[in-house]
Amino acid sequence: MNKQDKHTSFHPQTVDKQIDAYLAGRSANGQESDRYAQASVHDVQAYFAPPEQDEALQRVWQRFAAQRTNLQRLQAGQQTPQVLPITGRGKSTQQKNTRPLGRVLSVMAAVIVVALLIGSTMFLFQQARQTGNPAGQGHHQTAMFVRVNQTLYRLDMQTHRPLWQFQAPPGQPGLATFNGPYIAGMAIDSTYYAWGFDGQQVVLYALDIANGKLRWQHDTYGIGPIAASGNMVALPFIKGTNLEVTALDIIHGTSRWEHILGPAARTKTLPSTVSLFGASDTAVYGAVNTPENHSGLRFALSVQDGQFIWQQKEVYDASISYATLDQGFLSDDILCVIQHLNWQNPGHIPESKSVILGYDAHSGKQLWKSSSIDWATTTTLVDGVLYLETPPNSVGTPYKSIYAVSSRDGSLRWQYQEPIQNPYPFITKEGVYFIQDGGKQAGSTLVVLDPATGKPRWTYAFHDSGTVEFPPVADDNQVYLSLPGNIIQILRASDGKPLGSFKIDPQNVKPNNRILLQIVEL
Repeated sequence: MNKQDKHTSFHPQTVDKQIDAYLAGRSANGQESDRYAQASVHDVQAYFAPPEQDEALQRVWQRFAAQRTNLQRLQAGQQTPQVLPITGRGKSTQQKNTRPLGRVLSVMAAVIVVALLIGSTMFLFQQARQTGNPAGQGHHQTAMFVRVNQTLYRLDMQTHRPLWQFQAPPGQPGLATFNGPYIAGMAIDSTYYAWGFDGQQVVLYALDIANGKLRWQHDTYGIGPIAASGNMVALPFIKGTNLEVTALDIIHGTSRWEHILGPAARTKTLPSTVSLFGASDTAVYGAVNTPENHSGLRFALSVQDGQFIWQQKEVYDASISYATLDQGFLSDDILCVIQHLNWQNPGHIPESKSVILGYDAHSGKQLWKSSSIDWATTTTLVDGVLYLETPPNSVGTPYKSIYAVSSRDGSLRWQYQEPIQNPYPFITKEGVYFIQDGGKQAGSTLVVLDPATGKPRWTYAFHDSGTVEFPPVADDNQVYLSLPGNIIQILRASDGKPLGSFKIDPQNVKPNNRILLQIVEL
């Protein structure tokens, strides 16, 4: 095609005829394809320029609007849809957009229309939406990890065969094996972080997710959340007599900066603690708790040099015997902190409660405080909602609760209370998954709740009461349940229909070994 032919093909009159041909060939059953087309045009418009700078894309939107009107008339039984002309057709996009950017946008809009006609647009703009993801996949990729016999495996998501395996180096603390919210490890960007523990020493291992090779290891004072931002990862420390936060390079593990938060007040029962909640592009968020002084500190440190961006001191009521800040989450521009309080009531009976506080992540100003609930043992943030699990409210009572709380204002969305066998529910955008104990006769049941309402979606019963130690895991399509005998049961996520099962490295994993599964987004 020569230069003159190119300009002729992208002339507004020619583009309008192409749009007419496309819309005229659509029917009432073609709405799904139109939605894909409109999404693609929207991506281009949002990426390249504001609407006022691009007349060509506005012409496309006008035609979509006209077509929607005609489809509505067709569905109402009024008349066969007609393709409506665009008013002001004589105005040329080339004439209006005199700047180089305008000319580029005009040509780009025309190319989009032509691409829609030949059915190739979705590939082009899925690539723009999902940089680095192959076409045809979802908005995120997932990876499956397995912990068994102090060995960490990464499995292929399709074949479930090991891609690699990792064991702690000789003479170093082995991978922690007891259950807990952080024992499974954390996957952040291209690094998988796993804790080793030998009863005294705690070590953080940083592995390359792609091949499982050990990048570096670093001593730390406890197993708990870490915070990563860009090319650094921050860890809490007790170094000598001080509470510190240390930032390390994610590839080499070398020190980037250290920040001393204050002295580590130590008593036999009430030690000082430092917790990290997460990180943004600019800040690392966390808290210090000093029970001995009935005080605490919430802070934001600069990612660049570890200096305070803001700090908020807190003094607890003298009646509170112990307060901890175990978990926190960054949800958009709000820092959510789960605060645990212990005290004795007038009858000298110990009581424990949890409250959630919301802070402006930029200034540290408190925005809201939730009503108190029973002590929350685990908390998960998914899609702007905090899901908290509380233990039985009295000795011998098997009932636990799951609360769903908005991270925007601390309001309660729903509460679920039933006998829950496993202490760590697994939560995704698609469901809340946990094991419900029905007793020795009834066995156990996998229960899936709607995360929006807290209502059960489906259940899956299996006779394995008292032996399922670990929670189920799930991705968008499948649920994985770890059963005795090294059996991983696969269920369909939409309705719980069994799809099959597989075993983990059967030559090396014994049937009586317990399997801890983990699925993470990369």
